[in-house]
Amino acid sequence: MFFKNLFNRDKKVSIKSDKAPEVTKTTHFVNPETKQNQVNQYSFYIEESVYIDQFKHIKTTPKILNMLAAAVSKPNSENRNGITFTVTYDVRERNFVRDSIKYKNMTHPKCEMPRFQAFYSTFSDMNKEQKNWYFYWREQVINGHYPETDLSYIYVFVYELINYSFNPNAAFNLSMMDRLYKAYKDQHPIERFIRLIGDMLYELGEYRLAEKWSPNPPQVPPLYKQLNERQDSLSRISITYWKNYLTKHRPSKFFVENKNKIYKTFKECLPLLESSHLKRNNKKLIDVYFEQREETEQRWLFPGMVSIRAENNFIKYKNVNIYPTERLLKEVSAFFRLSENVTRLLNGEKRQLQMDEGIFSSELKEDMIEFLSRPKEKGRFKTVKTKAGEKTGSAIPLKPDDKPKFVIEFNDERIKQLKEETDLLVDEVERRSIEPQDEDKEILGDADLGEPEIEEKDKGLNKFFSSSGDDIDSEQIEVFVDSLSATEKAFIQQFKDLECSKSEAVLFLKAKGQMLGVVLSSLNEKAQDSLEDNFLEDDGEFLSIYEEFEVVVNLLKGEVT
Repeated sequence: MFFKNLFNRDKKVSIKSDKAPEVTKTTHFVNPETKQNQVNQYSFYIEESVYIDQFKHIKTTPKILNMLAAAVSKPNSENRNGITFTVTYDVRERNFVRDSIKYKNMTHPKCEMPRFQAFYSTFSDMNKEQKNWYFYWREQVINGHYPETDLSYIYVFVYELINYSFNPNAAFNLSMMDRLYKAYKDQHPIERFIRLIGDMLYELGEYRLAEKWSPNPPQVPPLYKQLNERQDSLSRISITYWKNYLTKHRPSKFFVENKNKIYKTFKECLPLLESSHLKRNNKKLIDVYFEQREETEQRWLFPGMVSIRAENNFIKYKNVNIYPTERLLKEVSAFFRLSENVTRLLNGEKRQLQMDEGIFSSELKEDMIEFLSRPKEKGRFKTVKTKAGEKTGSAIPLKPDDKPKFVIEFNDERIKQLKEETDLLVDEVERRSIEPQDEDKEILGDADLGEPEIEEKDKGLNKFFSSSGDDIDSEQIEVFVDSLSATEKAFIQQFKDLECSKSEAVLFLKAKGQMLGVVLSSLNEKAQDSLEDNFLEDDGEFLSIYEEFEVVVNLLKGEVT
């Protein structure tokens, strides 16, 4: 009954609108006959029209209502030895709540806005003219109009909302906070309103919804996201995500010369690694490499605000966080070395890096060699249906042979240039075959693995690498580069050390009349078609090209011919 009398409003039905609010510029003027403040017998707004869909189901908790009732009640008095005394605390906050309830139905006609700048602004900081403007402005924003105003006026209304003193309904207060933020975020520095909405949701027990409004939402490791999104295409996960978990990796000479081939072995054999785990312990890689922990976290509510809440105002709640396992760090590094050893074998190199192969199943290495030695399929299309017999009519007459005759001309200078380049390449190959290999820096095993079957498995780097150059498939690179537009080529040339700040990228493409998101999508789609992987990624402040495609950047910059 107390709250029914305290917040008596007539309910009205209205068509709700969730349109983005607009700030209206107001021409301020002096009203020669300013009317007195008016206390409305009925509410000056339709409450349901303020509600936002994501908040309209939320109810105020009894704890908050009891807190509000205690703030407006008279303090208890004690009588000791004939002396009566009272102890009060938070006088400023309690007085603000009482004033808010007293003025909750107050409105005022349109008037001039007096300047108002105060820290922790309350009604007691306002003079009469400032209150007149505040009552007019408050009515306007509740009804969907957003006149320009000083920040201190906005904070007074925010204090009314977070203390539930203007309206006791959580759905209204949350929705109004969201509308204020969207309307004035470009006019005033009010980013902290996002945190306040999160505090209100945590206090109401809406933890899942509160994560959206938290300044520090639960962090999900990027590799976990990739494993979750690409469970059926593990080989599509870029090596960039895996390299973050490599430990004690010292590049060998063979690695430096063949790193992209080793990357390719690693990525292509990930499904085999997962199959091995499924056989041994019935777990996928995402379950082996990451674990979920339920942890208790603490959050302070409404710091630095005019609030009637207790001094130690914090809540504890449980949250599920995701962490990498020790198995991830140990196994990724070992699988990376195993991938290099397999690549060495397929290249006819007998010496192997020392490693504990007992980490994996005994048949994994042989499965990798067998998988990579399979004949490589040519082309992207397969015949899925043979053509059935068809009835034919009369033959179509042949087109008259009126094609122009082409005269073949040989470019002697170009032929001479190509011959010289070929001779240089042959000389270099012969020189390297004669010179001894210096790989003292590698950690190599002494086991004699015997002579590999070079005739069947090794022609370059076996059939798996048959079309690969020093980095990646030269034919794939050529197809990818040819598919790029002039703007896309110029855009890639802006990258330095495979990185480019997003702000610079936006400015560059804006000058070309292009949007960043469209160009990024186009590049990755073309890369998927020709390179079978994404070309670059958005890391937040920077754009990064995957390291295995560095040759593309160098080619476009003219550093590779």
